[in-house]
Amino acid sequence: MSVLPTLSLARLVAYMLMTNNAASAAETTLNFGAAAEKQKVSFVDAARQLVAACTKPALEKADGMAILRTFVRSAPAREHPQILAYLSREFGLDRGAQFEITRYIYHLMSGKDLATFLRSAAITWRLLGALNVMFIDRNEIEAEHVESMLSGLAGALGQADRTEIRAAVLDLIKALAAATELKRATRPREDRLTTSFDILRAMGVALSSAAFNNPSLPPGQPFGVPDKQALKQAVITSLAFVVRLTRPSPPNVTARAVKAEIDSMVLVQDDEARQMINERASMLVQLSRLIPEIGAESNSGLLEANNHTKKLDVGRENPTSELEVLRCIFGYFGRQA
Repeated sequence: MSVLPTLSLARLVAYMLMTNNAASAAETTLNFGAAAEKQKVSFVDAARQLVAACTKPALEKADGMAILRTFVRSAPAREHPQILAYLSREFGLDRGAQFEITRYIYHLMSGKDLATFLRSAAITWRLLGALNVMFIDRNEIEAEHVESMLSGLAGALGQADRTEIRAAVLDLIKALAAATELKRATRPREDRLTTSFDILRAMGVALSSAAFNNPSLPPGQPFGVPDKQALKQAVITSLAFVVRLTRPSPPNVTARAVKAEIDSMVLVQDDEARQMINERASMLVQLSRLIPEIGAESNSGLLEANNHTKKLDVGRENPTSELEVLRCIFGYFGRQA
C-alpha cells in the first residue's frame, strides 16, 4: 500500500475511523507513514493531510488520538520535533504533551514495534533474572562455579566476538549503574510516573492483567541462554535495553496516559502476537524492579583495573553481586584462546 498516494491513504484512514474500524485505521496509518517516507513527503505535510481527511473532531476522540499516536510512531525520530509542534498547534498543548509521551516511549522502545521490543525485554529478563537467582539464598557465589557455568555453555567465541562481549559487559555494568542513579536522583510523586522504571512498569500493567505474575526462567540455563554465542547476544541486547532507561522521563506522565499509548499499539497486533504480549508483559514489571536492584550494587571500581577486579577477572575472588558476576564474564572471555 505504500505505493498509493498519501492523500488516498489518509482518506482511507478517515473512512475506517468513520465506520468505527479502529484496528484497520491504525494498520492503514502505519502504511500511510511508510508511504510518506517512501514518497519523500514530509511528515508534517503528511500530518496535515491526515488531519484534513479525518477532521479534527474525529481525531480528538479516543480512536482518533490512537491514530495520531500511531502516526507519530511511524515517523522517523528526526521529524518528531516538527510533528509534535504541529500537533500541539492543532490540538492544543495538553494533547501535545500526550504526544511527548508517545515520543518518549518510542525512544524507550528503540523505535521498534511492540513485538520486537518485548522480545528484547524477554532476552534481558532471562539474563538479568538468571544472575539475580544466583544470589537468592546466598551473599556470594564461588568463582569456580561461575567459571564452570561459563565453560559449560556450548560453542566458542572467536577473537572478534570475545572483544565485543567484553566491551558490551563493561558498558552494561555502566548502564545499570547510570539508570539506577537516575532513579535515585528523581523525586517521586504519588500521582505521576517520574522515572523510566515507573513507565516500564506501567507499560507491563497496561499490556496484561497477568503482569504481576512471575515469569519463569529457562531450565538448565544458568545465564538464561543455551550457548556462548547466545550469551554474547543477550549481553548486547540487554545493554541496548538498559541504556534506553537512562533518559529522564517527560513531566506529568500518568499511568492512564501510558495505557492509552499501549492500547494504540495493541490495535495493530494479531491474535498470535497478543498471546505473546500477554505472556511477556510481566517481564517488563519484573525488569522495572530488577534493574535498579542490580544497579544499586554498583561501585566505580568495577569498571577499573584494581586488585579486586583483577581477582574477579582471573576467577580468584568470589563475586558478591550480579554486577561482579558480569565482571567475571568480562575476565573469562579475556582469558579464552
